[in-house]
Amino acid sequence: MMMIRPVGGVALRTLNRASFRCGFSSFATARQEVDDFDLDFDANASLYSSFRKKSLTANTSTSIINDDLSLSLNPVPNYEVKNSLLSWTITPPIRRDNRRRQQQSLESSEDNGLLKVVPTLKTFYSQNPLHENNMEILTALQRKYCNLPRAKERKPVKWLERKDYVLIGGDTRLTDRQFLQLNLLLHRLNSIDDNLKTQELINNLKQFEKKSDSKLLPKKSLLKPLNEFAAAVAIGRRKSSSAKAYVVRTRDGEAGKIMVNGQSLNTYFPKLFHKASVVYPLEVVNAQKDYNIWVIAYGGGQTGQADAIKLAITKALIIHNPLLKARLRKAKCVTRDARIVERKKPGKLKARKAPTWVKR
Repeated sequence: MMMIRPVGGVALRTLNRASFRCGFSSFATARQEVDDFDLDFDANASLYSSFRKKSLTANTSTSIINDDLSLSLNPVPNYEVKNSLLSWTITPPIRRDNRRRQQQSLESSEDNGLLKVVPTLKTFYSQNPLHENNMEILTALQRKYCNLPRAKERKPVKWLERKDYVLIGGDTRLTDRQFLQLNLLLHRLNSIDDNLKTQELINNLKQFEKKSDSKLLPKKSLLKPLNEFAAAVAIGRRKSSSAKAYVVRTRDGEAGKIMVNGQSLNTYFPKLFHKASVVYPLEVVNAQKDYNIWVIAYGGGQTGQADAIKLAITKALIIHNPLLKARLRKAKCVTRDARIVERKKPGKLKARKAPTWVKR
């Protein structure tokens, strides 16, 4: 590449033959005549607005360069090189002192009220900007504190669940893999010894911790209290039967009684199997004589009502003493029996019984 700088004029740069494949054996002297030109630039970006050209001739392709403008002259095809009229295009100016010129451009743009819009997040153009920004912050912390010793016994921390993290992590753009990577990074940072954690690390990890919720309260607070008569009220169900039991502690020296719909247990349930089913929860906790029980049962048959009363008494005993729940659960008294009669299907005699098949 060759540069020609005439005295008191603009610089002329002559390009070699390989750039335009013109077949010259040596560089040719560029000759140009510019009678008049007028340049208007935009105050914000210094873009070319108008250019008036009167006459321009040269022997080869040339570029005219001054402080603010670069002109690239490209030869028109199918024309002779000697004294040929060349087409011209304008390219952005070549600036070597970028800092000074950019500062001047910024000041001029502020004066005109034209400012460049810049995204607040560095990850704005990524697929999930919010999540990528969180990962970038945590990754930087991991690199910064990677040499700190880890605690042998890590304090368990409940991090945000996915349904809570999507609000700050990209909503529907969040994938399972991204959420898994976030949890692994949080566990790795949390494993650092508590005595060596900086305030920066603690503050960044705290925003990903799960907040306390009413669902996390102990189940004891969800137990129903005793009513004004010091009775525990509970409801049990089985098949289509329902039972409501009122359980009260007996006084000293009294024997506990069980009344069902205004009748004694032996009168209402003549069969031994049903009576044993009702009394079974009391036998498990060895409290047959410690409670007086009144029951209102309705719906279904005796088997369904007996099992419904059994569940109602179990729930009432837990209200009186929550420590009995483990023993009653082990005896399979706490869980409701969900078995019901299967419905009849059309085309069959019962739920599954088909009519007798006859060959003829």
